[in-house]
Amino acid sequence: MGERLLHHRSPPVHANMRPVVGGVLRELPEELRRPYHWGTVPLNSYKNYFGAPQSALYPFSYMHATPAMVFGKERVTCVDSDRDAVRLLRKEGIRAINADVRQPTAKLGRHDLIVLLQPELGARHVLHRLKPSGYVLTNASDYIAEELLFEHGSFALLGSIDFKSGKISSPGNNVMQALQASWEYYKQMEEYFELLGKDFEEWKSFYPSKEVMKLWKRPDLLVLKRE
Repeated sequence: MGERLLHHRSPPVHANMRPVVGGVLRELPEELRRPYHWGTVPLNSYKNYFGAPQSALYPFSYMHATPAMVFGKERVTCVDSDRDAVRLLRKEGIRAINADVRQPTAKLGRHDLIVLLQPELGARHVLHRLKPSGYVLTNASDYIAEELLFEHGSFALLGSIDFKSGKISSPGNNVMQALQASWEYYKQMEEYFELLGKDFEEWKSFYPSKEVMKLWKRPDLLVLKRE
């Protein structure tokens, strides 16, 4: 897939590179213990075309500060279970909450936009935090768009944003066909992992759909809207 926004337990990963260091924040070298800004171009394109959200939720943000810097620190709520990462975001003036977004007891409110860039987080964990007619911004390779379109059925795919150029493209029939094939593959793998006694959601980033890989030679972000 090339360049991707994989950042929750590792630094940003660029093309033909693997994470240099993984683990929680206190295990990282000192020079990496700071909020980082990555992916400004596609997020600015989203803001310019769809408008800045009044309120956005960024689950599993780790130290990725770009959504808050692009959309506005007062508009974005970052959520992560790593206390040190949350503390560093707060030092930058970013609203950050130390919580596990998957837990129903987390008091996080409802938002106009949910940014889902963490492949191990399924959309079902956060849909109740999205307002009616709200938007979801996600990686093209994380099965989240497929889950929203074919599992929940109340979402429309509005387009894709090229990660490098920021160009926004409307989805064609080939895109929907590829996503449909990708979701069928996901369900097959989910059944297989269930037989193994494992949760495929935790492993899905290691098993990308070939249909989506062929479609997106470049990294794209997908924009979906709740209907």
